[in-house]
Amino acid sequence: MRFQCSNCDQIVSIENNLMGSVVSCGHCQNQEKVPTDLYAPRSVINDYVIIEQIGIGRLASVYLAHQMSLDRKVALKILSQELADDSDFIMDFFREARSSGRLNHPNIVQAYAVSEEEGTYYLVMEYIEGSNLKQVIDQKGALPCEYALRIIHQIAEALAFIWKNHQLCHENIKPENILITKNNTAKLSDTGLSKAAKRLDSSTPYVCPEKILGSKFDIRSDLYSLGITFYEMLVGGTPFEGTNEEIRKQHLKTAPNPISDFRSDVPSSYIRIIDKLLAKHPDDRYQSPEGLISDIKLAREAKDEKDIRKAALRNQRSTLKKSNKSNSNKNTYLVMSLMLNVILGGAMVLMFSGKTQVTVAPVADELNNEQILAYDQIARDLHTGDLSQERAETILEDVNQFITRFPDSPHLPMTLHWKITLEETVISLRRLEEWQKEYKEVDETKKLENLIERK
Repeated sequence: MRFQCSNCDQIVSIENNLMGSVVSCGHCQNQEKVPTDLYAPRSVINDYVIIEQIGIGRLASVYLAHQMSLDRKVALKILSQELADDSDFIMDFFREARSSGRLNHPNIVQAYAVSEEEGTYYLVMEYIEGSNLKQVIDQKGALPCEYALRIIHQIAEALAFIWKNHQLCHENIKPENILITKNNTAKLSDTGLSKAAKRLDSSTPYVCPEKILGSKFDIRSDLYSLGITFYEMLVGGTPFEGTNEEIRKQHLKTAPNPISDFRSDVPSSYIRIIDKLLAKHPDDRYQSPEGLISDIKLAREAKDEKDIRKAALRNQRSTLKKSNKSNSNKNTYLVMSLMLNVILGGAMVLMFSGKTQVTVAPVADELNNEQILAYDQIARDLHTGDLSQERAETILEDVNQFITRFPDSPHLPMTLHWKITLEETVISLRRLEEWQKEYKEVDETKKLENLIERK
């Protein structure tokens, strides 16, 4: 092994059987106590001098270390011996660690290097001076609502980055893997150990239903785990408890206890976000981190669900003011568009409540640019005819395409409001269809039982 002399800071090499003994430094002749094991303070691994252990888990232990060549502090994640002896995992570990090294985002812990020395496999990462989110929750219990939403927002931004730019899933979202800096910036860590987390099943309280069932998973699975984390931040504990098997069953079949059972100050807009994140079926969740981020931005302005439309209109008025520098024809149209939005919004409420049918006047011929036509076509579709499940899904797809194609449109707040309403409508119609199917099956079973009894 090698260790750093406490007197002259030079590196001393010795045989492993001398660990814990006293030897003479070959540089300064000072009598030095040799570290008691390979990872004790002052032990040296490659370019890194271990300072202290700062974390321990089933998969790896984390040490604060000093990188001699660049004179900086780093976090050294050393794999457990169980994983170090697994050649298949080591291949996955190196592959994933190299991929994570390409991720450069303010809310992701930067990976610097991955290597091996004498059977010790390790990942070198950015050192974050602070605590992980689990430690914060354990110390403070339920966290303030706005603080919790801000942390979730930052992690959603990290997930959006890795999914949009690299088509990667994290696969192990939990509070232990969210680091909080001293200035309350959240950073997502542990992207290089997702294979091990999946293999050792270390995240049962945060695992999504599709992983339990062995089904295909994608970024929506990470969003489910993020929803469990959000719930834990607001309540102080995870929604499901018991043995691992009991927790798995609850993930599949049981709805979490309402947050209102624990505290009364959580805005309904926050609760709606959590309910959507924790939907059992991936199709009922946010389909991407961007959808979650959009709702978070609205929730940060609108404390209550009924205020979301007001926030959307407020954003739209602000956009209109910024557009005043454009030509007068466009400016006139934007004012007309805002008035149309108010009228359509009120009509939408009546339509969804089943009280009226609404039609939309034709668009003026001069308003013929692509963005205007796309927006008004969606408005027509929304307010004409019955809103069946298939039709709602089709219109929702058009709304999502509009949001993607025209992110700077002054109509964006209204289309986001439509998106929320349509998603809730689709979910309700799907559930109604499932209930009808279950009722039909029960009814047919009863008829069959009656027939058998008669015979």
